Amino acid sequence: MASLRAKLITYHVALLLALLSVLGLLLYSRLSRIVYSAVDSRLLARAGALAAGSVDSGDARQVDVPDAFRWEYRTTQSGSFFELRDSAGRPMAKSASLGGLDLPWHPEAAPAYYQTVSFQGEPVRVVAYRTRPDEGESPRDALVIQCATRLRSERELLRRFAGTLAATTLVILVASALGGGAIAQAVLKPIRAISASIGRVSEASLNERIEVAPIPPELKGIAASFNRTMARLEGAFRRQKEFTADASHELRTPLSVIISQGEVALRKARDPEEYAATLGSILQTARLMSGMIEKLLALARLGTDAGALQRECLDLGEVAQGAVELVAPLARRRDVSIAVASHAGFAVWGDRAALVEVFMNLLDNAIKYNRPSGAVSVRVERDGDHVLATVSDAGPGIPEKDLGNVLERFYRVDKSRSRELGGAGLGLSICSEIVKLHGGTLCIESQVGAGTTVLVRLPAAQQHAAPS
Repeated sequence: MASLRAKLITYHVALLLALLSVLGLLLYSRLSRIVYSAVDSRLLARAGALAAGSVDSGDARQVDVPDAFRWEYRTTQSGSFFELRDSAGRPMAKSASLGGLDLPWHPEAAPAYYQTVSFQGEPVRVVAYRTRPDEGESPRDALVIQCATRLRSERELLRRFAGTLAATTLVILVASALGGGAIAQAVLKPIRAISASIGRVSEASLNERIEVAPIPPELKGIAASFNRTMARLEGAFRRQKEFTADASHELRTPLSVIISQGEVALRKARDPEEYAATLGSILQTARLMSGMIEKLLALARLGTDAGALQRECLDLGEVAQGAVELVAPLARRRDVSIAVASHAGFAVWGDRAALVEVFMNLLDNAIKYNRPSGAVSVRVERDGDHVLATVSDAGPGIPEKDLGNVLERFYRVDKSRSRELGGAGLGLSICSEIVKLHGGTLCIESQVGAGTTVLVRLPAAQQHAAPS
């Protein structure tokens, strides 16, 4: 019963057995009623014939038995009996086949009854027939004639019929089990194919897919779901490998700088100024590595602990204004002005710290990659069922060939300038992940020489309703 095939066959056979059993009982009951009705009709006809042939003989009553079945009442071996009683049930005459015995008598059922009783250790069917008194006679002058017959042949007929039903049912069940096994084998073939495809999946063969076309419609959903899962898993593994390779490459450079600076400093004794310069370079590189590692951890946390977001109803304009105040010192050092255009009431459901980080990363990029004495504008407005926040700069812009890749991890348009400014190519990736976790979208519009605009679209908060 552990296999699905065995369960299918068992359930199929059990259901068929139940149906055949009900059908067999109905057929047996119907045949039994037909057999007993035929017996009762025959006995009732004989009782009427015997009543018509009953005559008075002095103080006794005699029964003139018709020649057609006279011989059946002469011997006990015939299995046919009759007994004549008065209205009180006292025996008046009986067949020779009864010998010294009397048929069972039930006064409460005397007017007319049909019943099967045990007589001489065998089942006997008894029919009682009450005659009507002649004109001028008292009801007490009525007679009751009991006709009975053994049920040997009828019982044998029913027994054989029951045996035939049982044998037929057994044959049908065996044939059904064999046929069900063959059907289950054919039905489960696509499932075995799916299982074989799943079994071939490994880290080195994530491109394994199930051929959907030959699969029955009932299983196509499973196959399609498996293919979609494998596609997502393959993409996740590919991104993981790329991420690991990029992270290793990005961390290798600052580590090489720290090692080389330390080796050079230790080759010979140097002046304190040279040691200070070396330590300053090492410290700057270590800070770069620390910032990169923090961003890597932030990306990992966003991918595995999305449920940790503390959502609340926030005014996105206030969040943007708070982020502007935090980056204001950096803007002043780089002589970049920031203008905010927002009105109160643009509410969203989100995590305040996460959304502040989004605006800080976007503003940090807009300040760093801007022209001298440039400007940054921040706007928050309603856009249908969403709240739209835009961060625009007056920088050199992004070439069209790079525009589709800037959200990828470690991607930098100008790698030399990014390293000079301390960028690792992770800020926009972090922003994109946070916005996705809030059910929103992040896209970038840019034109070389005309600046860049980042658009963040988040679902607007509905009154009295929190996101599920």
